[in-house]
Amino acid sequence: MKTALQKKIFIVDDNEMNRLVATTILQEYGVLLTEAANGEDATRLMGEQHFDLVLMDIQMPVMNGLDATRHIRNELKSAVPVIALTANAIRGENEKCFAAGMNDYLSKPFEESQLIEIISRWIDTKPGVKIKEAATSVNNNGTPLYNLTKLTDIAKGNENFITKMLQLFVEQVPASVKEMKQALAASDLSTVKSIAHRIKPSIDSLGIDCIKEDIRNIEIRAAALLADGQLEKLISKLDTVVSEVVLDVENKNK
Repeated sequence: MKTALQKKIFIVDDNEMNRLVATTILQEYGVLLTEAANGEDATRLMGEQHFDLVLMDIQMPVMNGLDATRHIRNELKSAVPVIALTANAIRGENEKCFAAGMNDYLSKPFEESQLIEIISRWIDTKPGVKIKEAATSVNNNGTPLYNLTKLTDIAKGNENFITKMLQLFVEQVPASVKEMKQALAASDLSTVKSIAHRIKPSIDSLGIDCIKEDIRNIEIRAAALLADGQLEKLISKLDTVVSEVVLDVENKNK
């Protein structure tokens, strides 16, 4: 085990894959971890016990991260460091985090070194980081389909972690893309935007670089209410690539 942080860290994120990434990284450092899937559960638990640091997602159901942080500051009167976890590159997002009372922010997906550095900045410890290599997969045209380097680095030999991450991708992302296509057909661009934001970290974590910018463009165009042919093409490409990744993963696990 690496240098122990010996702190209680609270991970608040509605995305199970995101929580799994963070907990897999942090368990190597001997921290005591607690998880919650929304801001309402988070604020309730924080009213019952002490934490040294909170990793708080911004967009969550029931109560989002900004409202949860305001509750922590105004109602619970807590000064615990709250680090925003955001996959949103929209201008002004960081200012919203600080205005709500957050202390810092970390963009998803993040490297282990980035997560540990920002935690160390707020709880005063400097553990080391080890980097590893990993495998890639290509499609029939020889184009890189996905790259598990990031997951392998986080796993540090824990193959169950990689297996679980791939399983979650196969179970959740195709269903989300189907839901996105249905939302587009119903001209429900708010749902399209929400789904794009939700699956963006999953695509990044698996290193699916061929649609990394596409998923961001889908989110941006849906937020701008641009229900045009370009948005439809982007979602169609997303559907095709996700299906290819799922097929490849399933074939390799037969």
